[in-house]
Amino acid sequence: MTLAALAPSARQRIFSAAGGISSGAKLYTYAAGSTTPLATYSDSALTIANTNPVVADASGLFGPVYLLPQSYKFTVTDALDVLLWEQDDVYDVGELQAWTQTKFCTTQFNAVTSTTGAALTNIVGLTGFVLGVAGIYQFDINISGVSTANCGLKLGFGLTTATLTNLESTAVGHTASAVATQHTTTATTGMTLFGQTAAVIHCRLSGRITVNAAGTLAVQAAQNAAHADTTSVYVGSWATLTKVS
Repeated sequence: MTLAALAPSARQRIFSAAGGISSGAKLYTYAAGSTTPLATYSDSALTIANTNPVVADASGLFGPVYLLPQSYKFTVTDALDVLLWEQDDVYDVGELQAWTQTKFCTTQFNAVTSTTGAALTNIVGLTGFVLGVAGIYQFDINISGVSTANCGLKLGFGLTTATLTNLESTAVGHTASAVATQHTTTATTGMTLFGQTAAVIHCRLSGRITVNAAGTLAVQAAQNAAHADTTSVYVGSWATLTKVS
């Protein structure tokens, strides 16, 4: 697949079909391929949302329009809402960067009965994966660590705002002498993608998700069975999400 971004102008001045300045022109912004409004911003930190529609000044000029790292549909009308033009699949450069997101565990994760136990908890460094609405993502996750036959290891996804249409995941876990394979299609936050009460030292998860509502994803870990022994995920464990559609 060739990746290419349709780059919007830094500032746009809108003209009527007759070539005159379109004072009060309106820019409506939606998620690509839909009529679902999607916010733009007047600052590069994406903290000050523009009105939707963005309204041009008396000279037909829009103010700054900063985009989220996902694709938009632009609809431009005159002040009376007569359509001037429409363009789907408008991207910010950040959208291309969002096609592949790779993160690493930066702080060793430790779970014991007295702390996190069997409750799935975010792995530091493996959080904040951005999911765009209607996006399809492939994931590949490599977790190294240690657990015992008393506590084992559990892995899953935590979702913030995001909801999934579907999920397809295969997980392969290794002990020093055995291999366990699990498959799941559960697509809700806190789903268990892998869970074994065994001395797990490594796990590889791969699969696909389809996003219904935008938000973020975190890779989470826990003990599979609450116990005083410690379940750990080591620094350097990693996760990659690649947007495929």
